[in-house]
Amino acid sequence: MGPIRGIAPLLIRVTRKKIESCREAGQEVQLYWVKAHAGLQGNEAADTAAKEAALNLKCKPHYNTCPISYVKRLLREKSKAEWQTRYQNSENASVTKIFFSSPEQAYRAFKNGRLTNKLTQMLKGHGGFSEYLHRFKCKGDPTCPCDQQSTQDVRHCLLECPRHALARLLDLEQVIGTGKITMEDLSQVMNNAELRRHFKNYATKIVTTLLKENKSKLS
Repeated sequence: MGPIRGIAPLLIRVTRKKIESCREAGQEVQLYWVKAHAGLQGNEAADTAAKEAALNLKCKPHYNTCPISYVKRLLREKSKAEWQTRYQNSENASVTKIFFSSPEQAYRAFKNGRLTNKLTQMLKGHGGFSEYLHRFKCKGDPTCPCDQQSTQDVRHCLLECPRHALARLLDLEQVIGTGKITMEDLSQVMNNAELRRHFKNYATKIVTTLLKENKSKLS
């Protein structure tokens, strides 16, 4: 049985106190169950008094109240603050932090949009990248075929690899209008819905190519 809530605990305490007072005065107290709404004078009087109290009695509550929406907002803000602290202090998600400075930024960016498998691989650095596959011993060489020297990771593919230069130019650099795109630009791209759409196209092209050439099963 769960805890008794509302005014019931107060009524129980008052009733017990009155019973104890009667017993201390030498009076005998007996409790009986009676059928409700059966015309019993005492029970009818109690019902009438209860209705009058519920409808007419106006008094201050014994506790301070606040809207449920206010409590929810406080809990939400506390949760977001804790999430942000964990995100910043964690050694994980190093690639994701390139794109999003906070979990809330990531949530706003994709709460109304579809986050695809290929886009997720780009934002996390997982999947068909040679660096990732090599780290888990799924591929012997972490380098990119473009020069057999550069590590094929998110940074290289997005910003440097000449094999994706045309897509980079058409999907991002011309759209942004700032010339050669940098790592610092990526967080700003994620804050703009139109730029995110172009980035999604660009990232999908890259990951599709990587999955084919690295024969990854993560597609």
